[in-house]
Parts: sequence; C-alpha cells; structure tokens
Amino acid sequence: QKGEVGQKGQKGELADGMAITVYDNTGGQDVTSGAVLNLDTTAHTTSTQTFVLSNDVLTINASDLFTFHLEVTTDILSGSSRSVSKAYLQEYNGSTWSTVDGTTVYMYNRISGNGEATGAATFTRSVTSGYGYRIYVVRHTGSDTIRTVADASRLTVVGVSGGTQGPQGTGSVAGPAGATGAKGQKGEIGETGSKGQKGEI
Repeated sequence: QKGEVGQKGQKGELADGMAITVYDNTGGQDVTSGAVLNLDTTAHTTSTQTFVLSNDVLTINASDLFTFHLEVTTDILSGSSRSVSKAYLQEYNGSTWSTVDGTTVYMYNRISGNGEATGAATFTRSVTSGYGYRIYVVRHTGSDTIRTVADASRLTVVGVSGGTQGPQGTGSVAGPAGATGAKGQKGEIGETGSKGQKGEI
C-alpha cells in the first residue's frame, strides 16, 4: 500500500507594509541661497527601525522599490520681483550626497503677501538599505527673499512590494511507505499434448 501523505506545512506570514510621511511643522526657513528643507515631524510610520528621521534626513533601512512623493511650499518674505524657487530630492550613499534626477519641482512666487506656491513630484526608486534622503530648496530666479511655509512641505515614502517577505511555512515529515504485498503462488504446469501423425513417404 502507498504510504500516507504528510500534513501540509503552515502558510508563510504576510509581509508588513512599509510607509512613512514626514513634514515641516515649523516653516519660515530662509532658502534664498539654498538650504536643506526642515523635516521635523513624523505624521505616520509603519516602523521606526525601517525609517529613521534625524536632522532633516530620512534614512531607509531596507532594500526595496519605493514610491516617493514630495511637496514643497515656498513664499516671499520680502520683495516683488516675481521670483521662482525650486526643490529636489538628494540621496546619500554613505559617503556623498547627489541629486536624484527627475525630482526637481518649481514654484512661482509672485509678490510678498501673495507669493505662496507648491511644487510636487511622485516617482519610484530602487533603494539600498542604509541610504539617506533629504529635500533641497533654493531660489531659482529673481531677487526676492524666499522662505518655506509651516505645515505645507512633506515627504512620503511607500514600499511598492509591501515589505519583507514572510518566513516560509514548516511542513511535516512525509508519511511512511506502505508494506509490500505477499508474493503470489506459482502457476501449475499444463498437461502434455498428443503426439502428431507420421507423414507419408
């Protein structure tokens, strides 16, 4: 008989999602000559181990494909020259900072008292664990003094694959093989047939 099939292993655990949103709760930052955007508040995070915010830099401790969404709002502190400001994402690879291509946004700041403008960008990027990210803001054209606006600039990062794969389920040992059946009896020899006739000469 054939042995019984072993029990099915347990299903692996579902991966937890990975996401964080951080923003500038202070505002009023002078970015005329260029500055790293103040990111001082975490609105939501799925893991303080995967995402670490420190000194305006968001470090991601996971290697995965992520969707980034950045929004930056600037305003004119003084002046009326119809300036333009810009912002973009920078990445730290452990030794140097570099600008992430395709992430630049522009804000048209008209005049003082009527100069707020927001630039936004959404993109996906393959992240290496331990890399850091920050937003850089600077005046692009014009002569006005440019500042940020409180609660109006943010960075959201979401893991596309949903997180690290769960552990594989454990299975039971396959059932034992069945016992071999008994050997069949040997068949009897049949009777001798009659002798044929002798041929003619």
